[in-house]
Amino acid sequence: MKLQIVLTNIIFLFLSFINYAQEMPKDTIYFNFDKESFCKYKGLPLKWNKKKGTQFNLCGEAVLFNPKNYKPDTLCNKHIKDYKITKLKNIDSLMRNWYKRNKPLLIKKYGKLHPRSTNKNNKFITYIIEKKKEYFVIYRVFWRNQGI
Repeated sequence: MKLQIVLTNIIFLFLSFINYAQEMPKDTIYFNFDKESFCKYKGLPLKWNKKKGTQFNLCGEAVLFNPKNYKPDTLCNKHIKDYKITKLKNIDSLMRNWYKRNKPLLIKKYGKLHPRSTNKNNKFITYIIEKKKEYFVIYRVFWRNQGI
């Protein structure tokens, strides 16, 4: 009888751990670097290489980083229509929609509606598309200065 209770507790703890370890689903978004990087500020570097990767500055609205261990993809321009481009000005609306869709999961995971975090890396898988003459490049990027 004690063995059955112990096994039941172990199974319960294991299932609780699996439930807790689940990540919230993330939305995938794509920014068009050429359109989002139009900036009225002169001399502001919009893209530059650093030791650890490439940093993109979308005119002070967002700073995104592509680490060296995330290699960019290069594709033919005819495939660019397959990607739904998001505008940076719509990011707040996308965050509110994410919370609405995931409210039941948040309550289940935390026991109550978890306080709203501004960390976009927890909600989005983000890419920057940089268009060239005959091809375009997709960079997997991470939002900088999040959760501070």
